[in-house]
Amino acid sequence: MKLIHELLADEIKSKGGVWMTIHGNSMYPAILDSQKVYIVNKEKIEVDDIIAYYFLDPKGKLHIMVHRALFVRKTYVLTKGDNNLHIDPIRIKHDNILGVVETIK
Repeated sequence: MKLIHELLADEIKSKGGVWMTIHGNSMYPAILDSQKVYIVNKEKIEVDDIIAYYFLDPKGKLHIMVHRALFVRKTYVLTKGDNNLHIDPIRIKHDNILGVVETIK
């Protein structure tokens, strides 16, 4: 049985993209709470891309985030919400990136 992040990744690859609704204000003013974003696949992540990625917290709970790429390295990406004061505390492996935001509405 596939997990939600695997299903999302499959949809993005097979159909070209997926719409997701954003909850929270970490990307304000670029993305507002309850706005929809269209996530598409992108071969090479670049600094300033808004990316959708997933991670498991220490209790094993899945989180899907949409934040801006600040540093792109060979094995990981560092991200930050535009409205957050600090860089996110985890390194995002490229395998955990679902795609990039192409459209906001």
